[in-house]
Amino acid sequence: MRLSRHHLVVWLTCAAVAAVIAVRACHTYNQCAGTDKTAAHVAAIAIAMLAGPLVGPFANSGQIGWTPGLLAWEVLLLVCIAVSLLPFVVVKDRPGTPVRFLAWCGYLSACAAWFGSAIASLGLFLS
Repeated sequence: MRLSRHHLVVWLTCAAVAAVIAVRACHTYNQCAGTDKTAAHVAAIAIAMLAGPLVGPFANSGQIGWTPGLLAWEVLLLVCIAVSLLPFVVVKDRPGTPVRFLAWCGYLSACAAWFGSAIASLGLFLS
């Protein structure tokens, strides 16, 4: 097992889905709240989805800084991603299918948690 381009493809696919959701959320927010987020700001928010849960304060221009809980959640998710990648870095031989399956499930879960938290943070801070 080793890190490969497949890991990057999974990460970028999750990022693209999160970015599409962010763009839709910003347009919906503009309609409901009567605000006018510019196309450049919406694009910046879509790109900032890579920052995980810290995208919320960035998206809401009225929010300054991050709460300690949000920063702790960010660090916890970063640790989860690092731990999910460990099997691909540490294990040098070719383990059995169940081990590879569990390693990939862990990585996919970490990616889903990262970008899911970004979407939740965006929704929370835009409300």
